[in-house]
Amino acid sequence: MNNEILIHNDNISKSVSREFESQNIIHFDYLSSDYNKLDDYISKVIVEDLKTKNFNMIFIKDNLSLNYLELYGLRVAYHIRLSQELGEKKFIPIVILSDLNTCGLNKIEPMSRITFTKNVYVEPNNLLIIEKYKNKTFSKFNEINYKKDFLDLINIESPENSTNHSIANEWAIYKWAKELGITDSQSINNTIAKISNHLYFKYLQQLHQIEDDINILEEKKQVKCPPSLKIVKQKATSEKKIMIIDDELDKGWEDIFEEYFKKKRNFTISKDLPFEFKNKNYEDIEENIINIIFEEKPDLIILDMRLVVIDHKKETNPEDISGIKLLNKIKCTSLDTKLNPGIQVVMLSATTRSDILEQAYKENKIVGYIQKDHMENRFFSTKENIEKLSELLINAEKNFYMKNIWSTQKEILNFNIIKRSSDEYMISIKLQVESIFNLLNSNLEKKINLVILSFYNIIEFLIKYYGGTHGSGFSQIKDICNDKLGIHTLDTSLSEIICTRNYKAHGEDETEIQKYCQKNTIKDPNNTYIIKWFEAIKEILKEINKKESK
Repeated sequence: MNNEILIHNDNISKSVSREFESQNIIHFDYLSSDYNKLDDYISKVIVEDLKTKNFNMIFIKDNLSLNYLELYGLRVAYHIRLSQELGEKKFIPIVILSDLNTCGLNKIEPMSRITFTKNVYVEPNNLLIIEKYKNKTFSKFNEINYKKDFLDLINIESPENSTNHSIANEWAIYKWAKELGITDSQSINNTIAKISNHLYFKYLQQLHQIEDDINILEEKKQVKCPPSLKIVKQKATSEKKIMIIDDELDKGWEDIFEEYFKKKRNFTISKDLPFEFKNKNYEDIEENIINIIFEEKPDLIILDMRLVVIDHKKETNPEDISGIKLLNKIKCTSLDTKLNPGIQVVMLSATTRSDILEQAYKENKIVGYIQKDHMENRFFSTKENIEKLSELLINAEKNFYMKNIWSTQKEILNFNIIKRSSDEYMISIKLQVESIFNLLNSNLEKKINLVILSFYNIIEFLIKYYGGTHGSGFSQIKDICNDKLGIHTLDTSLSEIICTRNYKAHGEDETEIQKYCQKNTIKDPNNTYIIKWFEAIKEILKEINKKESK
């Protein structure tokens, strides 16, 4: 036979092997090879050999080792059907030579399901069968019916020695790297090389309709920058710092995010976490991570939900998952917290469950979350996932000012005059200050108006603290600042607070009564004004605290 391939392990009769040209006989000898994994051997030796040959049929002995029940021949058949690098050769008819029939094989080996797919046959190991297939006509099998007549009829289980989490991460790294056109990352190439020969990975590629060989990434697809993330050179002081916390950062996520952010957006990626997550409990990593966050002071943290091994156990309660515990530490608003809860957080997850992330989003602990591409979701779009990240960055950028808000609030609440005073007006001021961060971090429709009202109330309490009466609030607070505190730089800010509050409460008519409000009413105050006004209140309270402490 001139155009047929025979794959065997010295367990074919000589009369059968003589029917094949010597160059078309492939001796399967995994046990004597240098490969530690069967899939590596099949991909690197058998499939590579098939790429160099011209043939129109393949005969494979079902057992290719001394252990008959291993039935490696079936696995070879799967590799042929799923190896994209074989091109049209992967559709060539396959005959499994066996001492069992189709039903017998399926009783002892689940992978025998391939024998029910198109142009795969099970035949006895004898010369008559070889003669039978010499002139046999086969039905058409190609890309058109590949899914219906093959993929839909099989199922490849994930490797026993890999966790669902690790496979999902490796799959997501592959998909993101492909979408971003990353070809020169050593860590990503190492990750892909690690999984590229796995039968399960090849199966996933076909299921998700990925047609390119994993070593040939398609032309780079440029991800459009969100409108607010301009590609311009900026001074380092204006750049916002991003920290990425992921236990598999070194597998490729670091390079993926560097590629994503490299367009000179106004973001810089913070340094790597200088320790290993492997074989650690959450208690082992918490202090180190918190210290690094404190030192780096990032504006945004991209945080993986599961950082330690125990997170992947089904019995682990959602609130005990390491990423969630760390998120709660970051978002803690007690005065003794080391971190700034104004840091914005985007969560990453390789799980298909999103209920706990949805809850964190509803509680305004996270800007949103990205589900890493999961192999179980065939309709998942990597491109849409990357675009979602861009949208989340826009939303995060709108809230970067919350770090300033918390810093100001915490500083005020630590003033002795606020912390220890029994004066009713200082206690009232304390309550107003304590509400600012939570108001701005809420989903309330008119939260800016409520914050402005709190600022206005603080001014009124300050006037009363100094014995003031009802009347012109601006003139009284101005006199207190100028005459009693020696502050002469806050007139504009204080006028803006009072005038804007009156405008929000009463509208144009009330504002027009007061001449000083003609130019100091801010009808649509943005975050810059909120920071400025809060700082003005802090300066007043700081000076009072200084004087009261003497």
